[in-house]
Amino acid sequence: MFSKPKAGVATRHLFVGNCGPAVGLSEIKVKAYFESIGAQAVTFPASERGPSSHVFVTFKDTAEAEAKLAALNGKPIAELGDRRLVIKFAGKKSDELDSKVASKPVHRDASACGIAGLGLHTDFVSLEEEQGLIAEVEAGHWETLARRRVKHYGYQFHYVSRNVDITKPMGLLPPLAHKIASRLEELLDCSFDQLTVNEYEAGVGLSAHVDTHSAFTGPIVSLSLAGPCVMEFRREAEREALFLPPRSLLVMADEARYAWHHYIPHRRSDTMNGCVIPRAAKRVSFTFRKVRGYPCNCSWPGSCDSQGGGMPPTRMALAAQGDSPGAAFNSSSTATEERTRQQSRDVVCQQHDERQCARSFVANEQDPADRCTSHELQPGLGEFHFSPGSHDAQCDSAAVQHGKAQPDQQHDSTASSAAGQQMESRYVHGVYDIIAGHFSATRYAIWPKVREFLESLPPAAVLADVGCGNGKYFGVRPDMAILGSDRSPNLAETASKRLLPGYRTEQPLPRCDVAVADGLHLPYRTGALDGVLCIAVLHHISTLERRLAMLAQLARVLRGGGRALVTVWASEQEQPGKLAKWEPIGEGTQSGGGDYFVPWHVPFHRVEAAAAAARTQGAKSFAQQDGGPFAQPSEQSLSPEAAAAGALNIDGSPACTLHSGRRELVHEASELSKTPGPLAESAPARGDVSALDLDCANASAQVGQVFPDGRVDTVKGTVVFKRYYHLFDRGELDSLVHGTPGVRLASSFYDKSNWCVILQKL
Repeated sequence: MFSKPKAGVATRHLFVGNCGPAVGLSEIKVKAYFESIGAQAVTFPASERGPSSHVFVTFKDTAEAEAKLAALNGKPIAELGDRRLVIKFAGKKSDELDSKVASKPVHRDASACGIAGLGLHTDFVSLEEEQGLIAEVEAGHWETLARRRVKHYGYQFHYVSRNVDITKPMGLLPPLAHKIASRLEELLDCSFDQLTVNEYEAGVGLSAHVDTHSAFTGPIVSLSLAGPCVMEFRREAEREALFLPPRSLLVMADEARYAWHHYIPHRRSDTMNGCVIPRAAKRVSFTFRKVRGYPCNCSWPGSCDSQGGGMPPTRMALAAQGDSPGAAFNSSSTATEERTRQQSRDVVCQQHDERQCARSFVANEQDPADRCTSHELQPGLGEFHFSPGSHDAQCDSAAVQHGKAQPDQQHDSTASSAAGQQMESRYVHGVYDIIAGHFSATRYAIWPKVREFLESLPPAAVLADVGCGNGKYFGVRPDMAILGSDRSPNLAETASKRLLPGYRTEQPLPRCDVAVADGLHLPYRTGALDGVLCIAVLHHISTLERRLAMLAQLARVLRGGGRALVTVWASEQEQPGKLAKWEPIGEGTQSGGGDYFVPWHVPFHRVEAAAAAARTQGAKSFAQQDGGPFAQPSEQSLSPEAAAAGALNIDGSPACTLHSGRRELVHEASELSKTPGPLAESAPARGDVSALDLDCANASAQVGQVFPDGRVDTVKGTVVFKRYYHLFDRGELDSLVHGTPGVRLASSFYDKSNWCVILQKL
């Protein structure tokens, strides 16, 4: 697998753009040309989206690759139809991993790995037991994955969500496997109720992963049968390798289970201390686990899905989510589509010595418009506090008088502004604040076009990341000062964790601040910034006037010559079938057309699902007035199941359902598994949100706050929320830039189902 190398590092691999089947060059012609000039290998990237417009070319050594780059980059190549090639150095991850692994010995004893909680028991079963276990599971249906067969007992493991559905048990384990589970219980003092059997052919391995924290509790054990292999473990830059002989039992508990990735490389043989050990024609593993069914609260939040960390989504998960237009962009789009409570503008300054830096980019005392947003840091809090209400109006007025800001009042009619704010409050701000943790866990990759823009900015540039989400772009340019902001307090808090000491990163983070702020009222000085990112944000703004207002704000904070990158979802989708899955919004939304509700699914095991349900139990929103899914039912008696679960206090108010170490929702204990429909159908009939023990569900709802519509999908095991999107037609975003005073359209392009522009301040 090829990747971008470290800055300034030459390699023997070259990325060659404007070259490949997607631009009309056959693989035969491309390969013949590069082999004629000494290439050792020409690699055509595999892609589900069709032919590629680039190739990777490998030469004998770095010197030869450097010479070819200098000779060919940007030059017309006659053999390739006079195409001008775009050539850069490329890294190869397999080279990096091989060099790291080669320097590490392969251990036979788990204790030699130095990983807490890792154990290995050799000859845990006899040869006869091994043969019996394999024969026992051979018959019946197997699920076929990309390279291996799998089978589940006890509970079905879903590879899309990396979780199990505890409401659908599959029965007991097979007899021989059940006996092994009983022995494991005696050995480890932990019961096991789920078994996954994997069958690996020679050369097939297992991708690196940490088993989902919220899915299973206690240790995870794996019994290796029929053949040996080397399992490798990694955590950040640390690497360890352990030899697993046939009939051995691997135990992963504590740190080994929760913090270390484990994987089996895809290869036909393993090398152990100089000896080559061929893989067997077939290897079978029995993995025993204990289903959890409630959020995890472990000491390793960085890899814990319940605490906002965890694994990036699988390709199957990205496809099933149906979120981003184009699976490729979904995996790399920034976590910036979120908005939040309109009245919060707290700046979270997590770098303890950066307060002066923050002050220098918010308002100064010379500019009345800027002075409206100048506030003292609260001692010990590292936060700016912005008062809502009349003070905001004063700020807007002052900004307009001094020609500094372009707030939405300048463009919006009162009715249009109110309608737009209501739409965004209900279907953008409220939704993203609820789904923040789950959303953040799916946003991890750096979009190449964003990286390219960031790298084009001058050294030590100052940048605002408007709609920064989880802050994944903070570390791309270590020399850059970044002011991240988001309308979602929960997403801003997630981003701020990147600035805390001990965050998982090999490089020190740049000087960053994180703010909760509205993109239509940015709290930065006019003309203070070299660059602005606004990735996947503008399509959540529901009226033309408000979109113009946001672009005007981006222009206001840029210095002369400064540039902003703005991206939005396009109506011209690379996968048009996705439009059929989204709900079009009719006329009367003040949006100008092209509007959709796009669903977001929060699995039941996520804390956010529990919080959302807790919020809806007492929240009084305008959804109640139109019979929406959050409408509370009239006075009714509590179901016997809910009463048995302790759903009400003595006074009839809803009770916290925390007991026996499990966090359970009343609707899960009673109606959820029986009656499909809205959350409120199974919520207690009486009680106010203030009476709920929302801490039990990690919720922070307030009385009177508007919550978005949500529904329970019992088939998928999710709570589903609708998010507002405006899909942009070709030229629509360009027209908005042309209608924004003081800027010019520097660049406009389409990439992975998105329209993108770079605007420059005049």
